[in-house]
This record gives sequence, C-alpha cells and structure tokens, in this order.
Amino acid sequence: MVAVISIGGAIRATAIAGKNRAAGVAGKNRLVAMAQPRPTATPEAPGITIASSDQLDLPDPFLLSVGRKYYLYVSSAFADPTHSNVPVLVGTPGRWGPVSDAMPSVPAWALPASADAPTWDPYVVRLGKRYVMYFAPQLSDRRPATHCIGVAVSASPTGPFVTISGQPLVCQTQLGGDIDAQLFSDLHGPRGATHPNYLVWKSDNNNLPGSGPTTIWAAPLSDDGLALAGEAVAIFQPDQAWEEPVLEAPQMVEAPNGTDWLFFSGGGGFYTPNYAIGAVKCAGPLGGCSDTSAGPLIASNAQGSGPGEETVFVGADHSTWLLYNPWHTGEPQALLRPAEAARIGWNRQGPFVAEANRFVAPSQ
Repeated sequence: MVAVISIGGAIRATAIAGKNRAAGVAGKNRLVAMAQPRPTATPEAPGITIASSDQLDLPDPFLLSVGRKYYLYVSSAFADPTHSNVPVLVGTPGRWGPVSDAMPSVPAWALPASADAPTWDPYVVRLGKRYVMYFAPQLSDRRPATHCIGVAVSASPTGPFVTISGQPLVCQTQLGGDIDAQLFSDLHGPRGATHPNYLVWKSDNNNLPGSGPTTIWAAPLSDDGLALAGEAVAIFQPDQAWEEPVLEAPQMVEAPNGTDWLFFSGGGGFYTPNYAIGAVKCAGPLGGCSDTSAGPLIASNAQGSGPGEETVFVGADHSTWLLYNPWHTGEPQALLRPAEAARIGWNRQGPFVAEANRFVAPSQ
C-alpha cells in the first residue's frame, strides 16, 4: 500500500496505455441478455428533472439510494444562505426535504463554504457498516484557489462526515490540484474480485496554465476506500476538438456485457454552451480509454445549454442514468441549475441516450 499523497506531492504518471489495444478481457465480449430501453425520440429534450429550486443551485448532483429514500448531494451551492459545505437533500424527485450539511466541518487543510470557498464533487458509497465520502475542498494555504481530494466517513448518509487524515488523499498541486473523485468497483479488474476498488479522478490542469492537458487518472484503492493501494496512471486526455480544453467529471461504469466505459464532461467549461457529455471505452479500470465516436453523447439542447458535471446512477432495477446540470430546464431565464437525469441504454456499440420516461424508484 502506498502512502497518502501529501500536499505538493506528485503521483508518478505512466504513459497512457492501451490506446491501440482492444478493450475488454476474456469473457467480456458477449452482451448479457437483458431488456434495454428504446433510444430517445426527443434528443432535443433528453432528460427529466430530478430536482430544481429558485433558491438553491444544484451543481455536480450525486444520488445515493438508501432504503426507500434518495440522498441528493451537491457541491457547495451558489447563493446557499446556509453556507453548507456539502448540501444534501433527502426524499424523492418532486418531494425533497430541506437542505442540510453532510459535512459541517471541513478538514484543517481546507477552507469552509462560509469563507466563500466551495467544496466540490461529493461522492458517497457504503463500504461495510459506514459511508465513505470523496470530496474536493479548497486548500487553505494555496493561491490561486486550488482544490484537492479528501475522504471522510460517517455512520449515516446524512452525516456528519468526518475526515480521518490530516492531509488530502490526492493532491497534485503541480498539476493544478485534483477534483471529481469516484470509487469504481470492478470484480474483473487487474487486482481481482478480492480487491475490486479503484479511484478515478481528474487533475485540474486547466486551473494552472502550463501544467499540461487536463487528465483523467485512476489508481487501485484500499478495500476500506480510505487510501490509495498502488500507483496512479493517466487513463485519458482530450483527443478530439470538442473535448478541449476542459476534461472533467470522470465516471466509470461497467456495461451489461462487462466492458468498462468512462463518461466525462468536456469542452469550454460548465459556463459555456459548448460544454457537453461524452463516453469512451476503456481496457479496464486502469485504462487506457479511447473514443469510439466523433462527438458528445449529450450536448446543448432545448432543455439547456452546456450540459455536464455528470455522475452515474444505477437504479434498483439496474437501469443506468446520468445526473447532470444544464443551465435551465424549459426556463430560459432561470439562474440556478437544476439536477437533470438522462436514461442510458446499452448495445454492442456502447451507451446511447434512451427514453427516460419515469425515474426509477428508490431501493426497498
């Protein structure tokens, strides 16, 4: 097991492997027989609204199902009067309770939302008897503003989540910092079914001019999810014009046929109309990953410009969804971003945008 990476420490990059290598391993090339939804008949309106508010921005939405409820976590929200570090809403689409703070106190190395320092990209997973959160707060001792990835635990999905280390989990300040962490579990990965966890994230190079292209990384993760357990590798960089200059929000998922795919947001950034969501095929949880299409999966449409900041949600019925932010949902004057959901279907070519219909109910 490697040590937690300290502020300013570097993860040694290996070459982006597998660009010309066939993705997948033995036994992963047969599509599992299961019902798939139809492709959407309304690509100009691909999503359904999960949550919206005229009081609270809902950036980087992440959804967790526990019991008969959903827990919707978002980044520190624009104009949030509660100054929550990690806002969380509990309920179901259309019936959300009031916002609370899943992390009332940020670690000592970070700044709180009350100091106008947002915490980005909460991602929560249950491991054993506790919940583990990955998050990216702003460093307290770095200018310009730089974010790094932390990890915290709680006995409850509503928190309070508490950090267990005095330093970030990943912090490549020489690459502009690190954000957008996801735990991906792959029983067919190189470490086998006994050690299935991997961390996937983005180095924030666009935050530091001259540090290179924005890059998606992956590393083996300990079974408890609290530490890196091997060397990090770069698995994807922009290689199409629409993906530049910002590549972020990596979300790896295993398709029904066992192949691994990486969803991501790319383009000019969340505030631009050419921001969009794409997907690439990967040789495994440690890459490499390569494009199989010439354009994005979801781009600006009638429901809002610049869709992105997506996370993957797999429902109790095994349906696949992308939660994401457009700039409005049929309300061109809306200033605050909603949380939208697009249904994803799968065929032999990979993911496609499907008919959304009604959002899946929470697990029972």
